[in-house]
Amino acid sequence: MSKKDGHSSLYVLSLTMGNILFGFGPVLQKFTFPYGGSGLLTAFYSSAFGLIPLFILIKYNHLSLKSVRPIAGKLAVLCIGSSGALLFLWSSYNYIPTGLATTLHYIYPMAIAVAMTVFYHEPFTGKKAVALLLVLCGIARIGASGGATLNPTGMVLALVSGFFWAFYIIYMEKSGLCEQPSPLISFCTTFANVPLALLVCAVTGKLVLYSAPCAWGIVVAVALLHRTVACSLFQIGLRRVEPVSAGILCTFEPVSALVFGYFLLGEAVSARQLSGLIFILSGIIVNVLAGKKRSGS
Repeated sequence: MSKKDGHSSLYVLSLTMGNILFGFGPVLQKFTFPYGGSGLLTAFYSSAFGLIPLFILIKYNHLSLKSVRPIAGKLAVLCIGSSGALLFLWSSYNYIPTGLATTLHYIYPMAIAVAMTVFYHEPFTGKKAVALLLVLCGIARIGASGGATLNPTGMVLALVSGFFWAFYIIYMEKSGLCEQPSPLISFCTTFANVPLALLVCAVTGKLVLYSAPCAWGIVVAVALLHRTVACSLFQIGLRRVEPVSAGILCTFEPVSALVFGYFLLGEAVSARQLSGLIFILSGIIVNVLAGKKRSGS
């Protein structure tokens, strides 16, 4: 049996927890907006601050940054997907609600399914198709809500970020980088985000200093939760969960973003969005159960 056959509960849990934190980070960063913050600025500051705990983890685990030299080319390609997804998605938060932006970003499960079937000829089972259909229906239900907030710029940015993330997930698995120590991979991708985010902030006039200490505390929290913990959990989960199933499981992120957006930001959640959440959770359950059956559990 292939290491990708079925799902190990621990790896599924790792992916799930990572995506819950991915959904929480964007909601948390909106608390910096009254102090001059923006999605782009948080992307820059959280990446910069995130390098510190990641470097500590590298030293704690007796790893060396020199060990990435043989895979530097692969890492450079991976960073394109990581940086593109982060900057496009977090830029969209300036135009549309976090829940909607995160949901539109989730075009990528479908993009992954198409790419894996067409380019890698991987089997696409009936249960996997049902699971994908359910989560896409949920995404469509949520994305169609709140017509007054459907800013075209924000929607395009969120959708483009999804294609970058689809590339990231597929390349992480196919290149074998998911088997590398997660602190090293997370450090390299985060390091690549810093100059790019800085450049974009400077060009768009978003590069400012926060006007309150609490705003700095928020970006430090985002750095720890998003860049350190969530990214590491996500990479670990990809070691044993195939890309299509990973994409389906990752739809926990819009669920998390909508829930946290409702409780922390007071963002409205309509009946249509609630039905979308039910579709998404149903698809995730179908996917997990199908994985357990294949693994014989």
